[in-house]
Amino acid sequence: MKAFITYAGLTLFFGIILYAGLHQLQQLRIESQQTFNIAPLVIYTTLFPVLLGALLRIPRFIKDVQAGFFGFNWAKFAAIAVPALYVTFAPLLALTEWAHQIPFFTQITPFNGSAITIAGMIAGYVLLDSFILRKAPEHPDSMSKRTA
Repeated sequence: MKAFITYAGLTLFFGIILYAGLHQLQQLRIESQQTFNIAPLVIYTTLFPVLLGALLRIPRFIKDVQAGFFGFNWAKFAAIAVPALYVTFAPLLALTEWAHQIPFFTQITPFNGSAITIAGMIAGYVLLDSFILRKAPEHPDSMSKRTA
């Protein structure tokens, strides 16, 4: 029963964040149409999926933090999160004056919003998933006390 309540609470929390985030997105769309300033909308649509992906990983991340010492899986981060962040941040980079100099920019820009959103969620999830739990190294002093 405790697990059910925990999962229901997490689902409710995630639903509230999703509802509030989509409401904010709609408000930014309306504002950008009225002011012709799309920068806040593009920034939000870039960062919100990354936040959602990280929120999906938060419950396990909290358990790992409580368990102890951490390392970082650079291979996972470099192979999965960095390309996903690159795809996610492509619309934001399009607002810069040097967008035409970005490698593979013309191949990324035809992606629709769903592909960029999915890449952002993957990047946020993998960002927190790259932290790995390791056993804490023992101090040499504690080793000598055991043998003595």
